[in-house]
Amino acid sequence: MAMELRYEVLSRVNIAMDFAGLASSVMENVARQVPLSVEVKPDSSLVTNVDKEIDRIFRERLNLSVYKNDPVVSEEGGQKHDASAQAHWILDSIDGTSNFVNGIPQFGITLGLQYKGEMVHGINIIPAGSKLLVMAALNGMGLQINGKTFSPPRPVKNIGGMDFQRSLSDPALKLMPQLVGYAGEMRVIGSVAYGLSQVALGRLGFYVHSGPKVWDLAGSLAILKEAGRVTNLETLDLAAYAGNDYSMGWFVAAQDEKVLSEVLAIVQPQG
Repeated sequence: MAMELRYEVLSRVNIAMDFAGLASSVMENVARQVPLSVEVKPDSSLVTNVDKEIDRIFRERLNLSVYKNDPVVSEEGGQKHDASAQAHWILDSIDGTSNFVNGIPQFGITLGLQYKGEMVHGINIIPAGSKLLVMAALNGMGLQINGKTFSPPRPVKNIGGMDFQRSLSDPALKLMPQLVGYAGEMRVIGSVAYGLSQVALGRLGFYVHSGPKVWDLAGSLAILKEAGRVTNLETLDLAAYAGNDYSMGWFVAAQDEKVLSEVLAIVQPQG
C-alpha cells in the first residue's frame, strides 16, 4: 500500500473501530432490556429505535473527523453517492432487523469502507451466545475477531445458507431443492451480514442471495477476502447500483473457487 493510501485508509479505519466500540455498547444495552420501538417501513421491513441510533452514532462520529464530508450510503440514514469522492462509507445499522426484533440471534451491524472504488475495510458485529463478535478486516492485513488474529478453518461439511427477497416470485425459492441436492443441508439465515460472517468463519460452505442491497454485504467483502473466501462480485460499483435503489443481482460467497463455480452453475440459469 502506498504511503498516501495507507494514511488515508488507516486514519479512516480508526473512525470505524471507534464506531464498532460505540455500536457494541448499544447492543449490550439492548441485552439489558432497553425497550424497543418498532416501525413498519413502506416495503414491509422493520426498523427500530436501535437501527436509527446506531446510524446516528456513526454519522456523529464521522462528523467529528476531518472526513466529515465523506459520502455515506446507509439503509436508515439515507443514501448519498458522490462519483467525485475518493471514499464512501456503506452502513447497515442492523441487517436482519426482523430476527433482531423477534429475539433470533442472527443479525449483524455491518460497515464497509470503499476507497478509490475498492472495498478496503469492513466490520461486522454479530451475536455469539451472550457475547458479540467484532469481525474486522483491512485489505492485506488479515481478519481479526475481537482484536485477535483469526485463521478460519475449512468447513467440515458443505452446508449452505441463503436468503431471498420479500416476494413469492423470487427465483431463489425455486432453487431450494437444487441447492439442498448439492449441499445436503441448507439454512435460511434472515441476514446477509450474518450469513456472510458464517462463510468467513468457516461455518457455512457458501451463501446465496437473489438480490441484496449494497449495504447488506459491503462490510463483509473485505472480511471474506481476508478470510480466504471468494465471491462472484468483481467490484462494488456504487454508481451503477445507485440507479436501481442500490439493489443488486445474484450474489454468491463460497469457501473456495470450486464451490463458487458449482453454486453459480445452479443459480446463473435463473438470470
